[in-house]
Amino acid sequence: MNVNDPDYLKHFFGGNHWKTPETSRKEYDVIASEISNTERVLDVGCGYNLLKGRLNVVGIDANNPAADHLIDLMDYDAEPESFDVVLALGSVNIQPFSLVKQQVDRVIGWCRPGGRIYMRVNPCINRQDTPDNAYAWQLQDIVDITEQYGLKIIKPVTLTDRKRIIWTWQK
Repeated sequence: MNVNDPDYLKHFFGGNHWKTPETSRKEYDVIASEISNTERVLDVGCGYNLLKGRLNVVGIDANNPAADHLIDLMDYDAEPESFDVVLALGSVNIQPFSLVKQQVDRVIGWCRPGGRIYMRVNPCINRQDTPDNAYAWQLQDIVDITEQYGLKIIKPVTLTDRKRIIWTWQK
């Protein structure tokens, strides 16, 4: 199936990609506590748009109607460096790596200098809980991208109990 097909994500995740377990809500609560109401936030792949009404956030998602804009991140048109904070909490995970790199480039491009980018990716440790087309992020990918874009890691790279890698960059 082609990544440009509107039903791609539904097929990829089997229709269950918007589950919001309590651990995800807790992650959002921690992130929300670190963001000022005066900061402009873009939530890429926002799912149920959990930060809406709590922060100055624009949520984009290719398939969830709770988003402010029902659109894929590769099709979203925003001015470069127009957000103080960009969240990509599980939205940059689909193979091939060339697509991951294009998506990362867009996410970083939307963040203003000095702004923050919150990332959560899948290292595919638990393969029975991982879609076949998921990109298996490696620590070296994070290091390479950090160096390529001149970013700084301001929250350490951590493996969550759900076997996802999280960290925060500053641009």
